[in-house]
Amino acid sequence: SAGFNRNILYMCDEEGRNALHLAVLNGHWRAAALILREIKVSPHKLTEKGESIYHSIARGIKVKSPSERDYENIQRLNRENWLKERQKKEARLEELKQQNPQLQVPSDLVLGSVSENESSIFGDPKLFLPKYIMFKYHVVLRTQSKEGKDPAQLAEELELYDLAEFYREQMTPHMVKQRIIKSLNENLFREIAKCL
Repeated sequence: SAGFNRNILYMCDEEGRNALHLAVLNGHWRAAALILREIKVSPHKLTEKGESIYHSIARGIKVKSPSERDYENIQRLNRENWLKERQKKEARLEELKQQNPQLQVPSDLVLGSVSENESSIFGDPKLFLPKYIMFKYHVVLRTQSKEGKDPAQLAEELELYDLAEFYREQMTPHMVKQRIIKSLNENLFREIAKCL
């Protein structure tokens, strides 16, 4: 609306929580997805208590778990956004091919598929947002709060055992290494595309 100031969404409250933290803490999952994706509020921000977005997600799921409707809406928005991003990449690749007809770009590797995108982040509605943040934004999971709890410990304390297990799996050195390699590959492809 005309009178809405978007800058408010980037501000933090007295506890250091931004709009994304507040949305997930209150179980507003669709709003959280929009704030993250469209407004681009940082998921890297820690609260004054030293809690990451993963801590806030655990607290939010305890308040109000994502509904099937939330999940379907987020999945639809994700698919629409993924298709928009793919179209931009396709247009850029076509432009590069026009400039250099001999250019051989592994399009499938650069573009990926919607099923690959969805299979990596969708499944259990409770795990969508942490998976999405982890794989898209590469936010560190090991962060301990000032109370000395990592997200897995907090999820366990809140009796969110599936979430705690997911967090623990993602904190293993093997999974961390895989995510780092994937991130480096994505960045490498972006840099190569810029140079072509």
